[in-house]
Amino acid sequence: MKITSKFNVGRYVCEMSRSPAGITCEWSPDMPAPRSLTKKEARDYRDGRDLFMQEIASTIGGNVMVVEV
Repeated sequence: MKITSKFNVGRYVCEMSRSPAGITCEWSPDMPAPRSLTKKEARDYRDGRDLFMQEIASTIGGNVMVVEV
């Protein structure tokens, strides 16, 4: 089963998808440079990602863990 979520991160749009092959994350119009997001953009990304992960957990009926390095 494929699960998709699209959310705004500043001037970017992030689309996360889960399929049997795994989780993908696509950015448009392009991928931000590493560590270039503002504090608000980073918060927006984490909020969108966390909601996406909650949806996955609900769908599979289990827990999902995210590790940030």
